[in-house]
Amino acid sequence: MWFSFIEKLYVKPQITSVIALLLAGLVLYLLIISGVTIVEILAVCLFIVLLMEIGIAKYSDQIIGWTEEQEIVSFVRKLWLYTMVWLFLLAWGVGEIFLN
Repeated sequence: MWFSFIEKLYVKPQITSVIALLLAGLVLYLLIISGVTIVEILAVCLFIVLLMEIGIAKYSDQIIGWTEEQEIVSFVRKLWLYTMVWLFLLAWGVGEIFLN
């Protein structure tokens, strides 16, 4: 049942990505207006990424192999928007830490 749902969800990755980006923006907005700071949000993101790393580490050979096969310039061009969002959020968080 879940697999058929996921298959339908990812049939068009561009649409799925746009929907996820909009939902992420909505969640960020709701967190900010509820009083959670960007520093707290980024701290939780770091915590979650470190937990995910525990599970992903066992696939490191496959992930490294896959990334070595990719043309890095093409790969980075495909991820420019997400990279810019992260850089903006990180700059915002660093600004909050050092300028306030």
